[in-house]
Amino acid sequence: MDLKNLTIAEYTGLTVAFARERRASVLVKGLRAVVDFEYELKQASMNQRLAPELDTIFFMTAPAYYFLSSTLIREVARLCGSVSGLVPEKVEQGLREKFPRTR
Repeated sequence: MDLKNLTIAEYTGLTVAFARERRASVLVKGLRAVVDFEYELKQASMNQRLAPELDTIFFMTAPAYYFLSSTLIREVARLCGSVSGLVPEKVEQGLREKFPRTR
């Protein structure tokens, strides 16, 4: 996917400070389940309080992936299970290196 207006960047500190630095007006967040919504709503409310000019929009994940989490993926990889098709190939390769199949 070639998105010319998309930038991926790491940051430390407050999300609102990073958004202001980048002159962003909207935060885009992904939600998997209701549990995510509760946490993300609190976070969005705090961000709105700190930066009233910053809006947050939420997108729901595809139903086929709603159960995935980094914790679950790491656990499957650690126990020598396959995460093929659940993460990008580069991530899968990194997990194989971190958790070599020794059994």
